[in-house]
Amino acid sequence: MGFLEKKTPEPELYATDSNQQGEVTRITNLRDITEVPSVWSKVHLLSEKLGAETIGCQQVPEEARDPAQKPWSTWFVWSTANFHYSAFTTGALGPLLFGLGWWDSFLTIIFFNFLGDLGPSVISYLGPKLGMRSMIIVRYSFGYWASKLIVLLNGITCIGWLVINTVGAGGLLYDAADGKLPLIAAMVLVLVASLVASFLGYRAIHLYDRFGWAFTIILATIVVGMGGKHFVNTPMAKGDDSRLGVLSFGALIFSWGVTWVPLAADYSLYMPTKTPKWKTFIWTFCGIYIGSTIGFIIGVALATLIANPNPVYNFAAVYDDRGIGGLVGAVFAGHGAGVRDFGRFIQVLLAFSIMGANIPNIYSFGLSVQAISGWTQKIPRILVTLFGFGVALTVSCILRNRFVEALENFLNLLSYWATPFAVIVLTEHFMFRRSHGYDTSAWDSAPHLPPGIAAFVSWACGVTAAFMGSDQTWLVGPVAKAIGGADVGFELGAAGALLVYTITRSLELKHFGR
Repeated sequence: MGFLEKKTPEPELYATDSNQQGEVTRITNLRDITEVPSVWSKVHLLSEKLGAETIGCQQVPEEARDPAQKPWSTWFVWSTANFHYSAFTTGALGPLLFGLGWWDSFLTIIFFNFLGDLGPSVISYLGPKLGMRSMIIVRYSFGYWASKLIVLLNGITCIGWLVINTVGAGGLLYDAADGKLPLIAAMVLVLVASLVASFLGYRAIHLYDRFGWAFTIILATIVVGMGGKHFVNTPMAKGDDSRLGVLSFGALIFSWGVTWVPLAADYSLYMPTKTPKWKTFIWTFCGIYIGSTIGFIIGVALATLIANPNPVYNFAAVYDDRGIGGLVGAVFAGHGAGVRDFGRFIQVLLAFSIMGANIPNIYSFGLSVQAISGWTQKIPRILVTLFGFGVALTVSCILRNRFVEALENFLNLLSYWATPFAVIVLTEHFMFRRSHGYDTSAWDSAPHLPPGIAAFVSWACGVTAAFMGSDQTWLVGPVAKAIGGADVGFELGAAGALLVYTITRSLELKHFGR
């Protein structure tokens, strides 16, 4: 794809290192070079020898962009990052957790996923426009100091997705090995594979994603083909059960898309500044929406297996024993030992499809840590990544036997904090930046960025409103209780953040002028 073609950047601000093919492997801020501790310098050099990307969270100048990268490249990134086994498990929650049938699950996915994917598609086109990572763009609404809270939450979210993806994929490997491979060992295999791939950085991610989505389509087609005759057209839920189930399942589906807002610009910022915004928006949206929607629908189909009364397969007992991963393996059972062994091979490959989602989360976790402060920017990203790996592995081991519960709670918590955040960033862009634009030179200067008071207050109000509408085993908000138990957290959070931010940001601009 001709990524990161070498050009001469502004000498007073940046220096670039390139390989023999002329591809940029590091952008160094010359203002910081004398401050880097010698031990960090040695680790940076080791990282480069290992082939790891060492470009940090600083703004990427036009001279370091890649004119050969086109907007359609984002389709590959996002389709691969959203079409994988975790999408199957999320879609399966519609029938398994909320009692929905085939058609109400299907329609809920189509509508709520559309809404959730709009936000990251907008942030994606701001990447090339501003040359900034998502966690730096946040500073233009939350300011320099308040944005640190969002950076920390995004880092935790990246680790959370690593845990969910790893536990799910580990369960699939566990079933493929018929329980002979310990679940912890299976999770380590998935994480290590993702870790190695993420070290190579932006260019390697795009290269892997050019083919990852097609690889998963082949695997999914085989699973659906083998299981098609077993799927059941389960009836739609009725009355209050339907209303409550659709709202709660819709909240989970929405949170899948909105969680990409804090990461979206990280995978488009090397495109030239003049890249048409609408093209980046469309390709990003289609990648997220089509990839995740197909994955969700396959998950719904797998979940209907437990309603199949055929005693030969006994899908309900398989699910009780080995979860959703067991259902994938069960569609290959009953056709002879050869077919079942082929099914195990497909399960192994499908488990590693999770790398498409793990790689960007590991990659963006490192960028989030670097965006916390000037000091954390000096820590080699390879060390940050290894730290994230250790945390993800530890938490995965703790939650390995509580996958469905962990997935539900995690997705809901995402919608509670990420939705108000996304609303604030998008409101800033469409309502307030239309008149005065973005001062791209101020990205690292607190006095020239917004104070962040309006954003923080609005976000806090939005999160409070979201929890008032929450419906969880550990918390049922007063609004959710009043309507009979449906989770309307993200709707209330979005409305609260939008209302408060529109008022407080207008006052902030009038008083501070920035």
